Amino acid sequence: MFLKGKFHERHDEEGQALVEYALILALTTVFALGALQMMSGTIVSFLNSVASALGAAL
Repeated sequence: MFLKGKFHERHDEEGQALVEYALILALTTVFALGALQMMSGTIVSFLNSVASALGAAL
């Protein structure tokens, strides 16, 4: 009985850790997408200038 209780306790902790990792991953994803959204204009401008320079060089 004691071992069964310890097994369930450990299993619950592993499940909790999994949920915490999932929340951290979700939060990191939201921040990364937000940063990309804010920088999208700069990135597009940079890529357009690179494409123009390559077009002029060829």
